[in-house]
Amino acid sequence: MKNYIILGIFAIVFVACSSKPTENNSAEEEVIIEKRKDLDVFLVNCPIECLTVKYYDVFIYGEDTVNLMNYGNEYNFNEDGNFVNLKNFLESGMVLSETKYKYDKEGNFIGTEVFGSDGNLLSYCEIVDSDTKNKKIKSTYDSSGTMISESELYQDEYGRTIREVAKLYEQCYVFDNKNRIVESLLVYQDKTIDSKLVYEFNNSPFPEKTCTYNSKNELLSVMTHEYVTDEKGNWIKKYSYDKGGILTRLETREIVYSLD
Repeated sequence: MKNYIILGIFAIVFVACSSKPTENNSAEEEVIIEKRKDLDVFLVNCPIECLTVKYYDVFIYGEDTVNLMNYGNEYNFNEDGNFVNLKNFLESGMVLSETKYKYDKEGNFIGTEVFGSDGNLLSYCEIVDSDTKNKKIKSTYDSSGTMISESELYQDEYGRTIREVAKLYEQCYVFDNKNRIVESLLVYQDKTIDSKLVYEFNNSPFPEKTCTYNSKNELLSVMTHEYVTDEKGNWIKKYSYDKGGILTRLETREIVYSLD
C-alpha cells in the first residue's frame, strides 16, 4: 500500500505548479516547469501534444530475454502546454482509468477528475489557495461528494510543490538548480521515514541512478539507467539495471511533438 501512496503523490506534484512562468526564469527553465508534470514526463525543451509510456518487466532465461508489459500511461497536453489528460492502460489496450486535469483562466492547476474503465466518475480533487502564501489546500472527494482526504501543499517561489502534508503522511521533494528532483522523502505520522529516493544525474538530463534508503538511512537498492534518445534529445527507451548489473525493467516512450 505504501508504494501506491508514493506513486499517487508523484502524479500530483508537478501538476500543482502554475503554468505561468516567473519573470526570473530562463526560457529553458520555464519550459521544464510547465512540462515536467511527472517523473515520466521529463522532456528537453520541446512542446508536445501526446506522450505514451509503456512499462515492461524484463526476465532473462539463459540466452533468452522476455519483456512483459505491466501497464502504460498516455499523457495529453493542450495548446497552452498544460497537462490535461492521463490514461492508464493494459497491454490489450483496455483503459483502466482516466484522469482529467483542470485549470483556471490563468492556467493554474485547480483539480482533477478520475474515471474508471466504465467511464463512471470515481473521485475528484480540488486545489484552492489558502490564507498563507505559497500554501494550497488539496481536498479529495469520492463520486458522491464525500470528502475522503485533505492535505496541504507547500510551494517554492517557482510554484513547485516541495512538501505535501496529510493526516497520515508527509511527502517532501528537493530540487537542484536545474529544476530536477534529486530527492524525495516519505514520512509517516509517527515521524518514521518510510522511504527516501535519491536521483543522481551526473552529466545526463535524465536520472542515471536511483538509490532507495530505509528509515535508518540504510541503502536498500540501487538502480542504474541507460537511455536511447531521439533527434530532439528526448529519451524513447530507458533500460534499468539492478545492483548486479542485471536488466530488470524496460520503458518505452512514443512522443507526438507540437507543430509550433
